[in-house]
Amino acid sequence: MPEPSALRIDNVVTWTLVGVVLVAAALTLLPFLPAILWGAILAIDLAPVHTWLTKLVGDRHRLAALLAAAFLALPLVLPAVAITYSLAHFVPDAIQWIGRVIGEGLPAPPAAILEVPAIGPVVLAVAYDMILRWIAGPALGTDDIPVP
Repeated sequence: MPEPSALRIDNVVTWTLVGVVLVAAALTLLPFLPAILWGAILAIDLAPVHTWLTKLVGDRHRLAALLAAAFLALPLVLPAVAITYSLAHFVPDAIQWIGRVIGEGLPAPPAAILEVPAIGPVVLAVAYDMILRWIAGPALGTDDIPVP
């Protein structure tokens, strides 16, 4: 039989390692805590819907779960599909505009911007700089875009 002091050291080491593992697990789960909580809230909230769907489809739990998940996913998926569809139709126009900017240069600014006292030319220069550096240049891989 081991000595009592050896048992005490083993217990301290064991419980220290368990504590370290629990802290590491908690720190790992911390960024996911909002998603875990929302999952629990939705699971509790949709349990009656699942029960009702299970009765509706003849005690087929998996089909009821699939229908409940689809019901929950539709408000998230449909807007994403609509935005993707809109962006896909916008891309050809954007490419055409960028090609036109390369060939002709940026359009002249509205005269009202240049007439703003003290800051008009600065605002115009910053706007052109942003367009050239951050939008058109990287998209085309060039810095040679004429500015009016």
